[in-house]
Amino acid sequence: MKIVITGGGTGGHIFPMTAIADALRSGGVSADEILFVGSRRGQ
Repeated sequence: MKIVITGGGTGGHIFPMTAIADALRSGGVSADEILFVGSRRGQ
């Protein structure tokens, strides 16, 4: 399974995104299966 996590253009999206990734990891998802996607101008 591959999971993509993305957020808007502000830093306020970082904490919810990492919380989701942490919950997925706690549920057994490998870090290799989680991908964070942002933009060149910011997350």
